[in-house]
Amino acid sequence: MRSTAFITLTGLLASSVYTAAAEPGAQGLLGRNLLSNGNAEAGSPAQIAIPGWKKEGAVQIAAYGDYLNWADLPPDHGQQFFWGGRYAEHSSLEQWFDLGPLSALIKEGKLRYTLSGWFGGFEAATDTVALGVTFYMTIDGNDHSFGFEYIGRFSNLDRNNLSGFLADQRTGIMPKATSKVRVWLNFRHEYDSLVRPGSDAFADNLSLVLSAFRADAPLSIHRAIEVRFQTERGQRYQLQAANAISEDAWFDVGQPFVGTGEVYNCFEGVGDGDAARFFRLLHLP
Repeated sequence: MRSTAFITLTGLLASSVYTAAAEPGAQGLLGRNLLSNGNAEAGSPAQIAIPGWKKEGAVQIAAYGDYLNWADLPPDHGQQFFWGGRYAEHSSLEQWFDLGPLSALIKEGKLRYTLSGWFGGFEAATDTVALGVTFYMTIDGNDHSFGFEYIGRFSNLDRNNLSGFLADQRTGIMPKATSKVRVWLNFRHEYDSLVRPGSDAFADNLSLVLSAFRADAPLSIHRAIEVRFQTERGQRYQLQAANAISEDAWFDVGQPFVGTGEVYNCFEGVGDGDAARFFRLLHLP
């Protein structure tokens, strides 16, 4: 069953950082990369588990080694990076963060998040990887997702069919209902002309940084699409997007989620060269 998502153009607001009074423990969450092992330097290619992350599927750590001659690499890369792994169509990593100590800033709309990383792939392989953050509200002691953002998901055409990485970053204001966030790294394997098992998508130097800001500071506006739709409590959904209306052009935006009975929303950045962006919502069994 499919339903249509309503989309509207909106602006994402940013402003100058300032030091804010917050609840105990808040300062430990501000101004630093919250992701543990975001650069894949902890652990080794021989390990199944990846330190700092909860793993699902075949994601592995890989060594740069002979790959240092790739076209584009993170300028401050270490010795290792994340690789989608063999023999799995979809693999993922995740970390959770409790933002309770920042609740005052969040409710006032004064907490900014910046998600960043480097994402790439192998030659003409169409496999992709995205880093995302899903926002959760707590209702009757249970956590419910109500929105998300993601970066990455570069195609082989973005890389000009060359092996290597591309940088991406997105900054936004933490939704006011947020109590927790889940950061996920999602690898997708596409059946392409290379016919290689597993996902030839790569990621490195992943980061989530939170900062307080002044709501009355000068604002800069960035173009984006806000996707909003009403959910039914307990029903499962998957949001998909495409740049053209064709059955094989659709791709998942984020991961499946459960409706809370509230309006679900997320923001999708719009570049000056984007001619169109279409969305559809799948109602999962």
